[in-house]
Order: sequence, then C-alpha cells, then structure tokens
Amino acid sequence: MSKLHEKRCSESVEEARRILRKLGFEVVEDPKEPYDFEVIFVASGGTSRKIARLACGKRCIVWCSGKNNSLPSAFSALEKLRSKGCWLGELIVEKSPTDREELESRLRLLSALYSLKGGRVDVFATPNSPKILAEARFLKNLGLDIAFHHILSFDAYEPQENVVGVGVDCFEYIKARKRTPCLKVSELNDRGVPTACEADLSSLLIMMVVRKAYGEPAWIANLSRVERDKAFFAHCTAPKKMGERWEEVPHFETGLPQSLRVYLSGKAMAIHVNLCKRRSVVLSGRLNPPKLPEEGYCRTQAFFSYLDYYLEERFLEELLGNHFVIFFRTWPREEPWLFLLKWLGLSVKSARSMPASVADASYIFDEILRLDSDIQSLWEACEQPVEE
Repeated sequence: MSKLHEKRCSESVEEARRILRKLGFEVVEDPKEPYDFEVIFVASGGTSRKIARLACGKRCIVWCSGKNNSLPSAFSALEKLRSKGCWLGELIVEKSPTDREELESRLRLLSALYSLKGGRVDVFATPNSPKILAEARFLKNLGLDIAFHHILSFDAYEPQENVVGVGVDCFEYIKARKRTPCLKVSELNDRGVPTACEADLSSLLIMMVVRKAYGEPAWIANLSRVERDKAFFAHCTAPKKMGERWEEVPHFETGLPQSLRVYLSGKAMAIHVNLCKRRSVVLSGRLNPPKLPEEGYCRTQAFFSYLDYYLEERFLEELLGNHFVIFFRTWPREEPWLFLLKWLGLSVKSARSMPASVADASYIFDEILRLDSDIQSLWEACEQPVEE
C-alpha cells in the first residue's frame, strides 16, 4: 500500500497477513529471495510500479482488496507486465466475503501443492510405459522425487516418513502374486498415504493435494456409465474410512481374493486429469450407493448425481482416460480446483461450461513428454525382485 493510504488500509493488511500465515505462507514485506510462488496483496492505489516489479516474470497471485483505488493500480501494473510479455500470474479481486472464501480455497490448494515439494513418490511398476514415464517427469518438475520398485516388494512395503504418495501397477501385481493388492491400497489411503492403483500418477497428484489440503482420503474410480443427470462410478478398492460400511468380496475381473465393496454417500467432487495431454475435467455432485450392487461392474459402486447441471453428450469426448479422483466436500466448489489445474498448465473444463474451454495457463511444463534418462536410471537403481 502507499503511505497516503497507510492508516486507512492497516486493518485490511493485517487481516491479509493473518490469512496467509494461517495457510502456511511466509509473510514478508519485500522478498529478496525467490519463492515457489508469491501472493502480492494490493491494499491501495499508488502501488502499480511496486506490483509490476514484484510480479514481473513470476508465478504469483495479485490479490486486490478492491478498495482505496487498489484495482486501478493492479490494472495499471498488469498493463505494463502484459506489454512486456512477463505477466505469468493470476489476478483475484475481492468484492465480498464470498470472494475471501474463494481466495482462501485457492491459496489452500496452492499451499498443499507446493508442500509436496521434496517429498518422495514410490512407484511399484516396471517403467516401460510412456504414460508412466511422462507422468513421472511431470511430478519431478514439481520437485518430487520418484523411486521405482519391483512389484513383488509391495507386500512388505512400509512407507518412510518422506513419502507423500504411492503408485502400484495392480495387474502386474496380480499376475505375479495371483491375488490383488486392493486391501493394502485401501489401508495405505486410510493411514494417510495417498495410494493410486494401476500406477496412475495423474490421479495420484490430485489425491496427494486432497490429502495435504483437507486431510482426507480420495477414491480412484472408473467412469462406468454416463447419464444426463448422473454418472455411475465403480472400482474394486476404496478407502474404508470414506464409507458408511464395507465388506470384502472377490475381485471383479479375476475372481481372485480380495477386493472391497465400500458404501459411499455424501457431497463430493470428481476430477479427471491426464498430465500427458494436459487435460482435466471437474464435476461436483453427490455420491449415493446403488440400492443393490450391480452385476458386471467393479465392487465399490456409487451413483454421482450432478449439482445444478446436466451433462451434454460431448462430455465423453473431453475425457482422455477412465479414472476420476473422487473426494467428499461439505460444500463442493469447482472454481478453486479449476484455478489449480490451470495453474499447473492443464486445459480445464467444468461440466457447467462444457463444451466451452478455459484457456491454458501461461506457464506450462514444456518438457513433460521428454522421456529422458534420469527416470530410466531410477529403475536401474531399484531393489531386486523378492523371491516367493
């Protein structure tokens, strides 16, 4: 803020500091060192030069209070930055208490995303799939360490303290062991270690952010049927803690032991992400289990009734994969997640706006599809197969 508005703006500045500290941000007046991203709070006018200097060429959020001529200063700064081609941020203008909640939701997700940096992801799969390698590259670009392990070592696996996520190739495990890893996948998720079946690292990223942001598990599910007012999701494992009750049943595809039927109910969000193609879809709705389990589908089943909208037929054309990550929210709000996915450089679509597209973020991971040797070397260094 400018000195001219100092007395008038001091209360809003202190409130902004309180919110940022609560969300885990370090609050500094004039940063001298680089950060993962910055939040620039604009309390008044007379600040456009400082905004432009702080935001130039950086991933940042310019948070504008909307009062005391703060918005004209923000617009002036953005005009300068865009003319130089160095605006990489997002502008959020606070107009009401609802905007404050929206801002906090976005910052909470960003804080969760960057808190993953330096953590390790253990992947139990043979890294010979271009998809797995590309997804691993994306996670490495976010600052995560990726460690590949032989599938047979999953039985005795116990995650270390720095592990923030796990991926396991279920069908590779089933072929080797003649049983499923479904129970252990569920157990790890219940213990607070996001674990993705089918070594789906795109979905795992969302699961890790959900855990960090909300302290809750998430469910990976196949989109098995689509109707105009609801979808039908199913998969053979889910965190037991998400369900009203659960039971162990044979695995759907193989008939082998053992999978889980978890009964899920509540307001929820469903997010589909393909990191390789930089695409994503976000839905909000309510989960309800079928009255009776339906034949011909995986064991954990739930109807997902959309909130306040219907899906168009072209919805299916937006999907580049079968998995959705589903998690409970008392107040399912799509906008913060659309913001985060755009921040990651993904094309983002909400069912509310289909088939219209939200433009790609300015900042993208240009090398995501470059399958270079550092990922392959992780596999070469992994442990040897465990004998029966």
